[in-house]
Amino acid sequence: MKRIVCIGDSIHGGYEPTVIRELAGWGDVVGIGETQGGTTRNVLEHVGVWAVELDPDIVHLNAGLHDMAREPGPGPDPRVRLEEYGANLRQIFSILRNDTNAIVLFALT
Repeated sequence: MKRIVCIGDSIHGGYEPTVIRELAGWGDVVGIGETQGGTTRNVLEHVGVWAVELDPDIVHLNAGLHDMAREPGPGPDPRVRLEEYGANLRQIFSILRNDTNAIVLFALT
């Protein structure tokens, strides 16, 4: 059985049960449960616990919606500016490539 880790912002909670059901018998899907990945800042902070420590064969990552959301109130700025979002993703992918042997899948929302 393959060990599959699903990491993502809140939308991953909607599709994770389907992934678990569809891959039953082929893979053991390990999710982050009730915890949301939130922004790429949060994923970067927790990628070691959520993925590296689990020694996965496959990591499915979905992150970005919480980054582009805007906080209530004045101002057009997203929670995470595009430059930081890109840098965070590069760091996350680097950690996954260097610290695991997993195949990494990145889902676009």
